[in-house]
Amino acid sequence: MIAAIFPALLALFLLAAPAFAQHYDQSFEGWAVYTVRQADEGGRPRTVCYAAILPNSAQPGASQASPGGEKPFLLLALRGGKDEVNTASGIPYKPGSDATLEVDTTSYKLFTDGARAWAYTSGQDAAIAAALKKGSLATVRAFGPDGKEISHSYPLKGLSVAYQRMKQLCAK
Repeated sequence: MIAAIFPALLALFLLAAPAFAQHYDQSFEGWAVYTVRQADEGGRPRTVCYAAILPNSAQPGASQASPGGEKPFLLLALRGGKDEVNTASGIPYKPGSDATLEVDTTSYKLFTDGARAWAYTSGQDAAIAAALKKGSLATVRAFGPDGKEISHSYPLKGLSVAYQRMKQLCAK
């Protein structure tokens, strides 16, 4: 069932680079682990591994899915040996605004584009990934185009095990 939850988010994540084939591996406490073959910057195929989860709660009034059907998610990818964090709200963020990702008591600013948000730098990606793997709860907060707050919370239990699986799969 977990494999059926993420089709829309997977397609959107995979648009970041040309995909060859994606495969669901397994889940850990709701964190679904996938691999995908993509071309690197030089056009050579490589394996990208990622774990994704749907929110366990949303602020009252926050969307659980956009009219187009995209669901909110939090994703941690391992691409070329580097961690990348990506989140989606299910509805567009206010243009030009930042989102805030809170991992337990530490906050990180993310840049937004449409309904997605990313870390500003690879160093920030690494710091967020480390916090996510050790944390218990992540909450993404931002504002929608109408000025209303969007908030989604994600449990982090299982992510550290999912990440170890990602490392095994990407080492092959």
